[in-house]
Amino acid sequence: MVVALSPEVDRLSVPVPPAAVPRPGAWRMELSAAAKRYIAAVIAAGAVALGGAVLAEARSAHPWPPALVGLVALAALAEFIQITVFRDKVGLSTYSIILLATLAILGVPAAVLLAVVPGLAYVRLGPVKWAFNTAMFAIGAVVAGGAYVGLGGPVGGFHGFSWRDVLAFLAADLLYMVVNGVLVARVVAYAEHLPVKAVVATTLAPTAITYLGNGLFGLLLAVLWLDAGLGPVAALLILLPLYLAYWAYSQFSGEQLAHERTIATLIQAVETKDLYTRGHNERVAKAVVIIGRQLRMPEERVETLRYAGTLHDVGKLAVPTRVLQKEGRLTDEEFETIKMHPLRGLEVVRDIEFLDEAFRGILHHHERMDGRGYPMGLAGGAIPEFARVIAVADAFDSMTSTRSYRSARGVPEALAELQECAGTQFDPRMVDALVAGVQRVGWTPQTGRPYVPGDPAGTGEVLYDHDDPAYARMFTRDLPVAPAVPSAGPPAEDDPDPRVPER
Repeated sequence: MVVALSPEVDRLSVPVPPAAVPRPGAWRMELSAAAKRYIAAVIAAGAVALGGAVLAEARSAHPWPPALVGLVALAALAEFIQITVFRDKVGLSTYSIILLATLAILGVPAAVLLAVVPGLAYVRLGPVKWAFNTAMFAIGAVVAGGAYVGLGGPVGGFHGFSWRDVLAFLAADLLYMVVNGVLVARVVAYAEHLPVKAVVATTLAPTAITYLGNGLFGLLLAVLWLDAGLGPVAALLILLPLYLAYWAYSQFSGEQLAHERTIATLIQAVETKDLYTRGHNERVAKAVVIIGRQLRMPEERVETLRYAGTLHDVGKLAVPTRVLQKEGRLTDEEFETIKMHPLRGLEVVRDIEFLDEAFRGILHHHERMDGRGYPMGLAGGAIPEFARVIAVADAFDSMTSTRSYRSARGVPEALAELQECAGTQFDPRMVDALVAGVQRVGWTPQTGRPYVPGDPAGTGEVLYDHDDPAYARMFTRDLPVAPAVPSAGPPAEDDPDPRVPER
């Protein structure tokens, strides 16, 4: 697996396991003069590494062995048959396995020369991208090779396999990962004005286990190639099963991509009709993920929660456009129409099976802890957990987004409002999770002015977004006052499926 500067100079790709070679277009950035100087330094160091490898190989006792040709061919094949996964953004490759095996089969110079192979994939993208990526691979190979040899790793045969050889291989593997990640992370740090430590943690932490696995596969390939005497046949025994596993993983990834496209189509339809809150759904999805992870939900539930956050307002497709785009304050009748959008949302998505627990979040995200919400007036623990998460995230984004009638509220002010409403409107547990999560990862208010037909300014009315807690207070002021409800805790295991009517 490698981290690589992607086809556009001002873009970067971040690795995603397993054995992922990132494809174009993950983080967009403007490269500063310092970043460009840094890239030039990396290219120069890589050129020195490659030049030294060529000289060392030419002066060796057995220069340019046939095995080098075979390993180069394997590396080229690994790059050629990458399998695309992770929402069509990441390619799975066995290149790092082959490079690590080359350290033990032929030595450091041959492994460094192997760095040219993945770099060739960037030739068509211009000299800078090609040179940077080739140099980065070469530098990683030099450092990994130095660690392998320095720790006593054998070259040309193990002759009495020991744990020392395993440790040497794993050390080389981890150093290759670190060098590869740090070289790219430095570019991100320059461009985004972020601490290198934070970028490295984001880049390397999710891939460490995968790199360890790659090291062990590389070691097994080298042992079978050398000590078992299988030569290139060893690659078939090791790499073919891996590619079958990658292919199976790609099928799952293709299913995920189909899910994403389904959701994107629905959201595009909603935001075409309700221009007023364009981008709101994606921001709510981001906020619910922050809450879910702060609550240590399993990643599978976090992904489903993200779907629910993205689709929570899909029911607006059934709300008249004149109501969604009304310039002034809603009448009671119009607000009753708005209040039907959770039910309409469930009707829209009820046949999309992969949403699973998301259905309850979509249906009940406007319920209140005190029972004065809608559409069913549920209270406390009767409100599904996903709905309690979305309610907090929805209100938070509403308050921290600019509307045509007001500027975005600051993050501290919005969080204080949520805390004030905790126990009556919101689950205190979810509010606390958002506060802690935002303090940990940060949040940028949406300060751009969304397009709204007409100009409500000058009407003399105080206007609110229906997701804003202030608006909720206006429309519940005449309802019976209920006591504050403590945190509902985790959901009950027997929450009914909202798509199935109760008898």
